Amino acid sequence: MNNDVSSWPGSDQPDEGNSFEEKISQQQINNSYYQDDSGFTLHTVGVVLFAALIIYCVTNPSYGILAICLAVNVLLHELGHYAAGRAFNCVIRQVSVFFIPAVTFKANSQSPLNPHLNTWRDTNWTIGVLPFGGVTSFMTSPFSWYGDRRNSPYMNHKSAGQRLLIHSAGILVNILTFVVCYIVVSQLPQGTVLSMFIEEIMYLALVLSILNILPFYPLDGSAIILTLYELVTGKEPSKGFMTVFKIVGSVLVVYLFFINTDFINRLLGYVMPY
Repeated sequence: MNNDVSSWPGSDQPDEGNSFEEKISQQQINNSYYQDDSGFTLHTVGVVLFAALIIYCVTNPSYGILAICLAVNVLLHELGHYAAGRAFNCVIRQVSVFFIPAVTFKANSQSPLNPHLNTWRDTNWTIGVLPFGGVTSFMTSPFSWYGDRRNSPYMNHKSAGQRLLIHSAGILVNILTFVVCYIVVSQLPQGTVLSMFIEEIMYLALVLSILNILPFYPLDGSAIILTLYELVTGKEPSKGFMTVFKIVGSVLVVYLFFINTDFINRLLGYVMPY
């Protein structure tokens, strides 16, 4: 692809330099993008589980406060990825907080793929039920981009340095959240509801930043270390290595977070004061 916006809907630019396969692939992605509905979408299973979660949080206020503080941190984390992606003209398909979607909102039903026109209104914003993190989904393309990478709406067309900033943005926002909350808490009377609430956000922000920097797929640390490798060597890891890397990382994440949780519990013990 070249550096014009000819294959973006609504473009008046001349269509030069794109192969037939590239045009077909991009049109398929565009058509898929246009199939997203606007307004609120309710997911039946998620709504039922979300209602049950609300009831549980009401009857167990301490868990409810924990869930709210965690959701705030996850949202800030994903907004970090979103803001960095938008700074480099990426098109973001979805921002999700927690898993098993309950409610999805999108303001626009159709919008040009041109990254200069694409806004938050063209992104699916989703709240889920399982408090295990979140996801920010960027649009990608199977083909190379032969022009100025700043003009491509696809995440995988960005330079390694740009992708490194996008992958790191969530962790950086969590660290910034920790610092800001630490300063605010130091200025508040201790023992108040507000100070305890901000302290909860503060410690959870630190926990999320530490966990996400682990180099295990699909955590942010895995994308960071792979992008650093590309910056140093000037080449991407092989497909075979990536397959093994993802499998091993996924197994380790499942083992550490769900099977043998001693490491996570010790980490929480070091970070959380209670």
